This record gives sequence, structure tokens and C-alpha cells, in this order.
Amino acid sequence: MDSSLRQEQPDDEFMCGLCLAEYNDPRALPCLHAYCRECLDALMARSQDPKMVSCPVCRKPAHVPDCGSAEGFPSDFRTKRLQEWKKDLDRRTAAQLPAVTPKCRCSVCLSVQVTHICDTCGPLCRECAVKEMAVKISHKVHVCKQETYQKTETKSMFNSQHMFAVKSKMVEFEVALKAIDEVRDHISKRDKATKDDIKAAFDELKIILQLRQELLLKQVGDLTEEKLHLIDEQKKRITDAHDRVSNYATFLDQATEKKETGELSAFRDVTTAYWCKQSDDHKVLQIEPCEQANIQFYCDDNFKSVIRSIGSVFASAVSPTHCMAEGSGISRATVGQLTDFATVLMTADNKPCNEQTQDVRTFLKQCSGETAFDARIVKREKNKIFFSYCPLEVGRHHLHIQVFGKEISKSPYTVNIQQPFKFQGDFVQEFSGIDQPWGVACTASGRAVVVDHTGWKGVVVFDSCGQVVDKFMDAMRVVNVWSPEGMCYYPTGITVDGEGNILVVDGGMNRIQKFTGNGTFLKVVGSAGNEILQFNSPVGIRVNDSGEVYVCDRKNHRIQVLDCNFSFLRTFGRCGPRDGELVFPRDVAFDSSQNAYIADTGNHRIQVFSPNGAFLRKFGCEGEGRGQFKHLSSICIDMTDHVYVADKMKHCITVFTTGGEVLRVVGGAPGSAPGVLNEPHGIDVSRDGLLYVADTFNKRIQVFR
Repeated sequence: MDSSLRQEQPDDEFMCGLCLAEYNDPRALPCLHAYCRECLDALMARSQDPKMVSCPVCRKPAHVPDCGSAEGFPSDFRTKRLQEWKKDLDRRTAAQLPAVTPKCRCSVCLSVQVTHICDTCGPLCRECAVKEMAVKISHKVHVCKQETYQKTETKSMFNSQHMFAVKSKMVEFEVALKAIDEVRDHISKRDKATKDDIKAAFDELKIILQLRQELLLKQVGDLTEEKLHLIDEQKKRITDAHDRVSNYATFLDQATEKKETGELSAFRDVTTAYWCKQSDDHKVLQIEPCEQANIQFYCDDNFKSVIRSIGSVFASAVSPTHCMAEGSGISRATVGQLTDFATVLMTADNKPCNEQTQDVRTFLKQCSGETAFDARIVKREKNKIFFSYCPLEVGRHHLHIQVFGKEISKSPYTVNIQQPFKFQGDFVQEFSGIDQPWGVACTASGRAVVVDHTGWKGVVVFDSCGQVVDKFMDAMRVVNVWSPEGMCYYPTGITVDGEGNILVVDGGMNRIQKFTGNGTFLKVVGSAGNEILQFNSPVGIRVNDSGEVYVCDRKNHRIQVLDCNFSFLRTFGRCGPRDGELVFPRDVAFDSSQNAYIADTGNHRIQVFSPNGAFLRKFGCEGEGRGQFKHLSSICIDMTDHVYVADKMKHCITVFTTGGEVLRVVGGAPGSAPGVLNEPHGIDVSRDGLLYVADTFNKRIQVFR
């Protein structure tokens, strides 16, 4: 029973995964994987922790029962029931089974030992029949006799060969028909929507034309009224002048008849002078019409042509599901700053489409579902439409991009909107009293936890004012090749998990230790080597939002990922200079999307990996210039996704965007003055944006804002 452990559960549900024999008194672990009672006793005897045992399949830990043996684990009644059904079937079929024709095979596992027939699935072997009866209760399974074999032999051949191909083609056609029906429904919907759009557009044009007509008619009326007013005024002035002249002519006729011959000479002089004065007034009076009947309406023939050809109807070649978006605005933005992105229009065969389609809508929604605002179109260029928006609120938003009312590829995009970068690198304060600070971690309560590489000071906890509020493992360094649990031999890294527990990298002993926030030892994992859960000079450590522990296994040139109980999950990276390969990785940090940023020290670069360990991008190279590295020692990322990188040989901290753009540099030359660094090793950023730096060879912690 105590054969070597297996990593995978066998396919046969009647066999124990440890001894590879039929179950003997099966017992179930909390993870629901079952093993023989004797096998579990042997497994617990091998466990390093007498109170815990790990499942060989899923590696989930389980507490050893109080009785100290597998007798305390519950019986696996499902497995026992399957065993009973199997024995019952053996008894029922022992006298009826004839010689089996080799051509007739089980339709599930293709075994030639066909013993039963399922009305739904066809011929079955004994084991598959038991599973069918246990899982698919509605299926009718019965014992197969000689004549049944002969009837089902040909059917089995077709089921296993030709029928599989035929059914696969049927499924393919069904999927195609479903897709065609969906497109047909969409075409019908587009027909109605397009007609509605046309009606709405022309109704709007009618309103616009009606308003224009009313405006023009009003302008004609106002102009006519003004002209008539002016001409009437002129008519009145001329009429008045005419009346005066007419009256004067009558006066002259009457006066001439009454005057004597001697008086006419003097009378003529007087009237001549009077008429001269009146003539001067008449010269000023305008007698030509002051206005003309020149009111006209002009309509450009081009306008009529535009009206006659307004609008167009066409079948667009743009395929919404093949369109994509690009630019920084689909992933991150800053409050109060314009951010842009582009929608790339593509056809169904992934070719650029230069149609100037108007039916493209973009809008940003908060994670709560409330629409924040729309993005506006900036310009169009070939098959790209450029948008911009100015976010107003911090947080994660969903950017929806729709073409013809349908989401494009990968839409909606998650956009992390952050506050503007405010870190200036100004010196705030320093903490002293540590021989060789190697790592620093900030807690949720604003404290700084520092580990002393020499081991003499152990782990020291400072408050925000720089006062020591707690310490443990002090004066515990053991100067030989063995150190008990709870003590460290040259610690090299430290972090704090989401529950406030402190994780310490015991570099000298190639292991990871976990303590409570007040220094009580909890657990340890690791030993020297290059196998799973073995380390070779580990350094950096960090816990992501999911509680996964990332350990920089420096001399094994890899990252090991553990769960919160220190069980192995996965590993990525191997020695080399290519993308995804690592050389002496020293530290790790996570952005808001839980991507891992690795300080790839030997390759003088930062590499970014997805949460599952896939390579995404990189930035940085070897050199003395801005944004270049000589010896990466630590990395951390703040709440707004700004990346802080420590370079101990350049004695500086460089702040980058997630894309590798340099924003700020702190330090740059060795020294001991406030704000000057001397081979910084560990860094971390608090929740309020303060940068804590383990200024190693100045024997202090410096805080920058």
C-alpha cells in the first residue's frame, strides 16, 4: 500500500491514486480526493508537519484527525457505492457473458470487453456501465447477450468511426446555421433601424428647411416694410413741397392782376428773391425714388444638387467583431488630462477598411454600471477613428466601443483612471538604528517593517514618526549552516500580506518564513535545491491581491508562486537573455491589473508578466543614462501604477510609467546627507504615497514624498 506518491489521479475510479490498486476502505480528504486508509496512514507518516497532510493531487493541506490516523477521515461513500454496484454487476453477468467479438468496442473507452448496452450511448464495458448508472441516471443500461452483440457490432463500428465524422459535420452545420440565423435577424433589425434613421434625418431636414423658410419670409417682410417706410417718407416730403409751389403760383396770379403797372417792378424783385430761396430748398430735396423694387431670393444650384443627392445607403464591409482599439486610453488615464485612443476598422477577413462609417459610439462606464461620459471624435485617418476624453473620477472604468451597435473585439476595455503623478522626490525624514537594512515593507496602518540583513537586529517595526514600536528575531542570527524555525540566517527580503502577516525571506537558509504582525512564528517552507519548493539564494518576495506569494528564486533564475499556505502553484522563467527569461531576478511588484513586474537584474531590465506567467513587455537596458540600469536591487508600484526601481550601483531611485517612460529620479551619487543614497536595496510605497528606502550602507531608512 505504501508505494511512491503519484502526482495525478488515475482515470480508473476503482483504483487508489497512491497504491494503484483497488480501493481498500477508501477515505476522503477535505478536497474530496479519496485514498485507501492504509495509504493515508503512510502519507501522514511521511509528512514534515505531524499536524498537516497535503493531498498528492491538488496539494491542498488538511489537518490530521485528532486520533492521529486516517481512521478519523470520513469514508468515501460514493466510491464504496461504485464498488458495490460493480460487484453486483459482476454477479449478474458472470453466467451470461459470451465470447466478445473484438470488433465490438465500448463506445466510451474503446475497450473490447463489452458487457452492457446503454440505449443512449451504445455498447459499454463493465467499468463504464457502472459510471453510466451512477452519473447518468436517466440512461437505461442492461446486460448485453450474444444476439445483442451481433446486432450492435456494425452499429459500434459506425459509432466509433463514420458516425463520429458525420456527427461532427452535423454540429459544424448547426453552428453555421445558427450564425446565419443570427446574421439574418441582425439584417432585419438593421433594415428597420436604417429606415428609422433615414426618416429621422429627413424629418430633421424638414424642420431645418421649415425654420429657414420662415426666417427668409420674415427677412423679406422686414425689408419690404423698411423700403415702403422710406418711400412713403420721401413721398410726403415731395407732396409738401408741391403744395407749397402750387400755392405760391396761385398767389402770383392773383397778385399780378391786382397790382398797378408801376408796382409790378418792385413786386417782381421781392418775389424773385423769395423764389430763389425756395429754389435752394428744392435742390436739397431728393425727387428721384429713394428705393427700388429690388428684393430677390437666391438659391444656389449647388444647394439644390446637394438636397437631391443627400444621404446614401450602402452595405458596410466593416466587421465589428474584427475591429480593434489601440492607444494608451484603452487601459489607463489620468484625472483632468486628455487621453486618446483609436478605433481600427477591419473587414471580416482582417483587412483594413477605409469606409468613413459614422455609426461608431464610445462611452465610459464606472464599474457600478453608471455611464460616466462619452468620448468625442478628434479626427479620421484611413481606417482609424481617433477619440479623446478627459476623465474626472479616479477608479476602474469600462470603455465600451461599439460599431453598428455591436461591441468590437475585446470591448469593453478596463481603464484604470488614476490621480496625476504628484511624487516629487522631496526628503521627509529618516529612521536609524539598523545595522544593514535590506528590505522594507509598508503595512496598511502606515507602519514600516524593516529586516536587518546581518540578522543582529532581526525585524524592526517603525511607526510613521520613526519610533520603534516592535521588533522580533533580534540577536537571533546563527553563524553556522543551520538555523531553527523562527530565526533567520542572513534575511534578504520582507513583505506584508493582506491579513497583516509578515513574510521574511531567509536567504541564508533558502526558505520563506511567515509571522503574525506581532512576530509570532506561523510556518516555514523551502530548502536548498532547484526542485519545487526549493530555493537557491531567494531575495525578493511580494503578495498579490489574490493572496498568491511570488518569490524571486535568484540563483535558480525563476519565480516560484505559492498560495497563502505555502503550497506550490506554478513557476515561470528560466536562465537566459530572451523575452520571458531571467538572470538573477531580485524583486517583484504588481500593478492594479495584477501583472507582475520583475527586476531582472542580470539582464538589466524590467520584465512584465501576466498573472499566469506569460511575458507581456519589457523596458530598460544596461547603462549610465536616464532610464538605464547597472544593478537592479528592488522594485515597487504605488496605488496609481507608477513603478519605482532601485539601482544600488547608481545610488538612485527611478520612477517610471508602466510603459517605461521616466518620470522622476531620486539620488544619483553616493553620500550620507539627507536625501542622498548609498547602495539602496529595498523600497516600498505606502498607501498615502510616501516612498520608504532601505539606504543600506548609510544604515538608515529614508522617506521621500
